Amino acid sequence: MAARVRRRKNKLVLWIVSVTLLLFLVPALTVLTIFLRYRASEKAIGEQPPLIMENAWYYNGLTRKEQLLYEAILAGIETMSTQTELLPYRYSEKEFTRVSEAIDRDCPKLFYLDVPAFVCCTDGFKSYAELAYRFTSEELAQRTMELEAIAAAASAYATACESEFDKEVALHDFLVGIAVYEGGTADTAASAYDALVKKQAGSLGYAKALKLLFDRNGIESIIVEGRAAGERHHWNIVSIDGQHTHLDASWNDGDIERVNVPFHGYFNLTDSEMSLDHTLSGGWKWPACTENINYYTLKGLRTASISQLETIAYDRIRDTMAKGESFLEVYPEFSTESDAIRLLMLDAVDRLRAEGVDLLRAIRVYECSQTNAAMTIQIFYNSDKPALPSAGDSENSGS
Repeated sequence: MAARVRRRKNKLVLWIVSVTLLLFLVPALTVLTIFLRYRASEKAIGEQPPLIMENAWYYNGLTRKEQLLYEAILAGIETMSTQTELLPYRYSEKEFTRVSEAIDRDCPKLFYLDVPAFVCCTDGFKSYAELAYRFTSEELAQRTMELEAIAAAASAYATACESEFDKEVALHDFLVGIAVYEGGTADTAASAYDALVKKQAGSLGYAKALKLLFDRNGIESIIVEGRAAGERHHWNIVSIDGQHTHLDASWNDGDIERVNVPFHGYFNLTDSEMSLDHTLSGGWKWPACTENINYYTLKGLRTASISQLETIAYDRIRDTMAKGESFLEVYPEFSTESDAIRLLMLDAVDRLRAEGVDLLRAIRVYECSQTNAAMTIQIFYNSDKPALPSAGDSENSGS
């Protein structure tokens, strides 16, 4: 009898142990299986080469795994979804930040995204992104129409340009001509819509607006990040005839007095020229900008000596007047005080006045406030109202 009781107890203990093992082993094996599949999936995606997308420099710099999240976010944006599809990978904070930044920089037309509010969520070994928008679908439709109208006007402004460089100049001048630069933090008024429609933006807004216009007119460009004047700052690296170069439209429009004043001090600079007052950052491998395709070089506006500038000043002012304009640009490659250039230009004005030309004896010199020698000279007519100077402009000095 006692032996029979012991056998029953042993069977019960064995059954309890077996059930306990099953309760723990089955979930453990399931988790292990999922983990091994996840590791295999991560390894497989890690071995896949990234794809290449036209006009999407940041996308092209992502891993294939990061590109899949980029694509999922774009797919969600198309329908203004607040959540992307579930992806079979886990994304680190660094990976998610890179993807969010890539979309923000590659797609300036998506001005309605609230990228800082994007969140990456993990469900086991899978991930998805939560998306946020600045406008309702109704508000977006109206704002998109406004942006499209301005972008179309810019494209029409550049349609007659034959070279990429001329088109680059036209689109840049269009933007600088309608927008006012709002200095300060780089995130202030930071969309293409702010720059082109609201006509007031920070450096990121200028860079996005310029990329949007370039994208629509067949010019490759990148929005880059760095520091300038001790602050976070954005500008563009542009590809002109296959050569990369720096272009900072916001600093070409860096003073409210320069509204509608042509200035190209930061137009197509090399790395060494740009590094004098701009520093790249952000952890991306930027294209090298080494070729001299500077605005003043291609326009033939550089002067090697003050005697050369003295020789051409008279003709340059006459050419400016013949075109019905009030501004001419110069780039002295020699070291001299700007007052000497003012006096030289006034001498040329005096020669023209002696010939009966309808000019005031007055000029204004707009100088680059940073490190290069770019200058814009304004001349004033006696009878042309748009060019009449305001109080103080008739003095023989500039601001």
